[in-house]
Amino acid sequence: MGDSLFSIRFFLALAHAGLVVLTGLTARNLGGERFAQALASLSVLLAPVFLLCGHFLTTALEPMWTVCAFLLILILRDHRPKLWLWFGVAAGIGLLNKHSMVFWGFGVVLGLLLTAREEFRSRWIWSGAGLALLVALPTLLWEQQHHWVTLQALREARDFNRLPFSLTNFWLTQVVLNGHLSLPVWLAGIFFFLISKTGRRYQAIGIAFLAVVAFLTLENGKAYYLSAAFPVILAGGAVQISEWLNKWQARWLRPALLAAFAIWGIFWMPMALPVLSPPSLIRYQNLLRFHGSVFEKSDIGAEIPTYFSNMIGWPELVQAVAQAYQRVPAAERSQTAILANNYAQAAAVDLLGSRYGLPKAISGHENYWFWGPRGYTGEKIIGIGYSPEDAKRNCANVEVAANVDVPYAPDWVNGPVIICSNLKPTLRELWPNLQRFH
Repeated sequence: MGDSLFSIRFFLALAHAGLVVLTGLTARNLGGERFAQALASLSVLLAPVFLLCGHFLTTALEPMWTVCAFLLILILRDHRPKLWLWFGVAAGIGLLNKHSMVFWGFGVVLGLLLTAREEFRSRWIWSGAGLALLVALPTLLWEQQHHWVTLQALREARDFNRLPFSLTNFWLTQVVLNGHLSLPVWLAGIFFFLISKTGRRYQAIGIAFLAVVAFLTLENGKAYYLSAAFPVILAGGAVQISEWLNKWQARWLRPALLAAFAIWGIFWMPMALPVLSPPSLIRYQNLLRFHGSVFEKSDIGAEIPTYFSNMIGWPELVQAVAQAYQRVPAAERSQTAILANNYAQAAAVDLLGSRYGLPKAISGHENYWFWGPRGYTGEKIIGIGYSPEDAKRNCANVEVAANVDVPYAPDWVNGPVIICSNLKPTLRELWPNLQRFH
């Protein structure tokens, strides 16, 4: 299917649709009637964070948390210990996708130790744990070979990018990410899994949720890290609300609640999907008096949310790099490196640069650092994201070859594209100092 926007977003949309269906099925397995299933599904379908993750490729997509919770419910409800094998496979895939799966796994273990310790007497749970490790073995081996570098990346992100942690902001952001009307649903979900008689057998899930909250609080985690744990909580909350409406003989409220969810979700949809042009989005933000959630220092003061601005300006940036590349004499191009200050700039060159005949980019940022300088020495470098003043410290000659100025694009897209000649020390000697994970 190539690398078109449709091909990238098609599978994400399928994942989002699957998460919606799985949340409804989870509500059904918890004893929920059609209304509970519909409320749970609608809560996930229109939650801004899941709409966002179902639209563009991002590390925030973690459906395996919900798959594991779905299997855990069946294990605890029907005493089907063999399902621990599938739980292990799902957990292993989740760990391959994102290491934060460890948070959920730790929470589940803690919840079982406190409420269903007998599960650990079964050989199936240990077999499932072994399967999880086997599936995740490639990433574990890579981490071991690279000195568990993800821990270093997390430390740098916390020290350089992360905003100071505020418990109030953490929970207010949960309200925004999951949709304002979902607040009573997931609060009811916490009640369902921790207190209610119906959900008592599934207390391990409620404890797992609280364990993840505690870990993120202690580690200054970003608010959206908790999002993957919400679908099962929303499913439990939908079941609990359905029970309360039955008890209060207020079944007539059911269609009103579903309609309110749909209307409110559509009303907030422009803040999660790029359905408006940037000028229209700014007007809409002013109408809502909300300008997007802030997770990092770079998000502060942006005209539009960074998850939208990050979609803007990449073709223009690569075109500017191509203009700079064409200014280099043909005989010198084979030794001309394209050095990007961050992985997004480098990836844009790698993805879009082939139409201009550009070579692969290099960068000291994130995984690009491990791939090295690709044999370049620094005789000639096209620099992206570096100021001419800073480049003059190591370059014999610095020339501004192009300037990128795209409205609403982020700072790491806009700015000068420079040509650096005769880098000293050489690029290979300088490479260890370029490593950066923030």
